Amino acid sequence: MDKFTIEAKKRYIIFLLLACLITATGFFILSKKAENTASILPNLENEVRSSGFFELKNSIEKNINLADKEEKFRNQNIQIGITSHHLPTALPFISEFYQILESSSGPREKFIIIGPDHFERCQTHISMSDRSYLTPFGEVEIDEEIENNLASFGIKTDENCFDGEHSIAVQVIFIKKIFPNAKIVPIIFSAKTSDAEISKLAEIITPYQDKIAIIASVDFSHYLDRIDALKIDRQSALMIENMDGASLESENVDSPAAVRLAMLMANKFGEAKSEIIGQANSFDFTGDSENTTGYINAIFIGKKESENLVTLFFVGDIMLSRAVGDKMKKLNNWNWPFEKIGDYLAGADLTFGNLEGPISSQGRNVGSIYSFRADPKAIEGLKYAGFDVLSVANNHIGDWAKAAMDDTFEVLKSNGIDYAGGGFSAEEAHSARVEEVNGTKIGFLAYTALGAKYTEATASSSGIAWLNKEKMAQDIAEAKKISDLVIVSIHFGDEYKQKSNNFQKDIARSAIDAGAALIIGHHPHVVEEIEQYKDGWIAYGLGNFIFDQTFSKETMEGMLLKVTLEDKGVKNIEPIKIKISKEFQASIEN
Repeated sequence: MDKFTIEAKKRYIIFLLLACLITATGFFILSKKAENTASILPNLENEVRSSGFFELKNSIEKNINLADKEEKFRNQNIQIGITSHHLPTALPFISEFYQILESSSGPREKFIIIGPDHFERCQTHISMSDRSYLTPFGEVEIDEEIENNLASFGIKTDENCFDGEHSIAVQVIFIKKIFPNAKIVPIIFSAKTSDAEISKLAEIITPYQDKIAIIASVDFSHYLDRIDALKIDRQSALMIENMDGASLESENVDSPAAVRLAMLMANKFGEAKSEIIGQANSFDFTGDSENTTGYINAIFIGKKESENLVTLFFVGDIMLSRAVGDKMKKLNNWNWPFEKIGDYLAGADLTFGNLEGPISSQGRNVGSIYSFRADPKAIEGLKYAGFDVLSVANNHIGDWAKAAMDDTFEVLKSNGIDYAGGGFSAEEAHSARVEEVNGTKIGFLAYTALGAKYTEATASSSGIAWLNKEKMAQDIAEAKKISDLVIVSIHFGDEYKQKSNNFQKDIARSAIDAGAALIIGHHPHVVEEIEQYKDGWIAYGLGNFIFDQTFSKETMEGMLLKVTLEDKGVKNIEPIKIKISKEFQASIEN
């Protein structure tokens, strides 16, 4: 073997070693990349897709809170809108859009999100995904009913093209934050989507008119300097105002198909009036005048909702003493139990609950091991949460004798919170507390079938309204003379039973027969069923709202009943699940 051959072999061996080293290094880098991106782009075998942008959670919350709430859109029916997906740059701009959506009326339980297939990866021109999204604020589920119907008409699922598709992911994050119980239907369009395909999709969606909101997630001019971008975006805004979807091209917007569908659905829904509510450029947020992106916020306004539209929230038992009171006192934070739900409760025109025990420093313990009395500072939390009316007709309001009970009436009154089912005489306790909201007069009555009889109000002494079927019917009749509708709260039922008993059914139905529109039940500490009886509704038990009964899952859950009134009657009833943390904070269950 000559010297040349030996040297060649040496070089060959060195080459092989270097190749192996480079390959190993490559695998190591790829594995680290996979670790770093695992929370953004999920494995295709997973059933849940990550929205990404988890690092922006605090910034999103801050911007939503800072965005102006436009009162002029309150009670306007807005089901369709256009906004940006250019996160994080356009974060303040997108937040303004969702604040308007939150302050307006219209369905908010199901959102169809439409946007571009940025990378043109989909196998068909119109594609959907059937995977839930994990966002910084929790998981958002797919609406299977609508998706199954779309599939029956030939709309295909194509999961590959949704991974990393921010036109959908960005909107899902905001929807979860502001409408935590909403479900979604994500749809993206190829640049080749035809008008015929858009029209077909519109026909499939139209039957869901009363159930859906539609968000067109699009950005406008791209990669232009600021001056040229503004010219193009002004043209696009004019096209939207004129409902001229046919003139929109790819130079105007990244998905003409999404905007055309939004316009088509607006016409079908009777929302033929469009309004530009915001226009901006990435330069406004970055200061970079080259390679900019244009943004437009637009809404399609339909028939204005009735001026008499009213949203009511009803919650279960509120107990602010014992372990709950100790927690608030330790933290010196009397808003603590309501901090995770206060913003949500603010969305109601009126909020009602059952105050389980007195708020006072007066009185004496009557001797029960379950005697409740909350620190007078606890009133701060009830005010923070926005309670308007509280029932005091229950078996714990007298736990610290009449002195504490009477003081509670005064504490509530002096802090602007009305009470029902109690007072300084039987006449007051049995008279409806009438609240007028948006022109609708609502009479609230409250009764208890449980507790110590010494708490019953008489002609000459303070107390609460004890349940008597005949007297309740008389009270309802009197309330109807001064109210547009009557709502009755009743403290009854068996503790920890998830089904109403015959006594509850008899009493609640008799109240409907007497003319009440809605019956709200408290006391069992667990959620019971909702029943429609004749022209009225009965929620037999809302469970706990703020309580320290940590011994079971069921007692750490509750129901918030969202009731919508229109034209002085009940239009809709929506039960919303509540969970109570081990730290005694109520929140909407995801």
